[in-house]
Amino acid sequence: PVRPPFRDEHSESKAMPSKLLVAAPVLGGIFASGLVVHEDRLAEIEAIRATSGVSWRAAAHPRFAASPPGVVKSLCGVKIGWMEQLQAAVARGEVRRFQSTANAYLPEEFDSATNWPQCKKILTDIRDQSNCGC
Repeated sequence: PVRPPFRDEHSESKAMPSKLLVAAPVLGGIFASGLVVHEDRLAEIEAIRATSGVSWRAAAHPRFAASPPGVVKSLCGVKIGWMEQLQAAVARGEVRRFQSTANAYLPEEFDSATNWPQCKKILTDIRDQSNCGC
C-alpha cells in the first residue's frame, strides 16, 4: 500500500519532518523512513546522486514522493494548453512577441526590494501558495 506523500492538519497524523528524508538512504523505492517513492521519481533521484560534481544531495519530499515527476507543474503556474492559448492570443493581436535587442542594457544585479522600497515587505514575504487554486 502507498502511504499519502503529505499529511496536513486535516489528516489523522502530523506531517513527516523533511529532515528525516535528507539523511535517509533509499532501499528499493522505499526510504528508510518508510516513505514510498514513485519509481520515476526514484530514478531521477538516483541519476542526480550518481552525477559527479553535484554539490547537493537529491531526496524525495514527503508531499510529492509517491507522485510521478511533473505532477507539480500546476503548482508552478503551468496550465494545460498554455502554449496553444498563448499562440492564439498572438494570432488575435492581443499579445505581442518580445523582440530582444543585442544592445539592451542589463544590470549586473537587480534587487526588487531595493528598486521598489515601498514594496519591500510584499516582495520579501515568501509564502507557500502551492495549492492556492491558480
